[in-house]
Amino acid sequence: MPSLNIENIPDALYSKLVISAEKNNRDLNTEALFCLEKALSVADVDPDALLDRLRSLRAKKPR
Repeated sequence: MPSLNIENIPDALYSKLVISAEKNNRDLNTEALFCLEKALSVADVDPDALLDRLRSLRAKKPR
C-alpha cells in the first residue's frame, strides 16, 4: 500500500489535526486520511446545470 510523508506542517494546522483526532477517537494518521478523503471527495459542480436547476425551482415557486 502506498504511503505519504508530510513535512513542514504549520504548527497551527498540526494542532488542529491533533485536536480533531482526539475528538474523533482516531490516531493522527487515520485522521489525516479521513480529512484528505473528505476534502478530495467533494463532487465537482457544473455551474450551468446548477443554474438551470435553480431557475427551474424558481419558476415552480408560487408567487
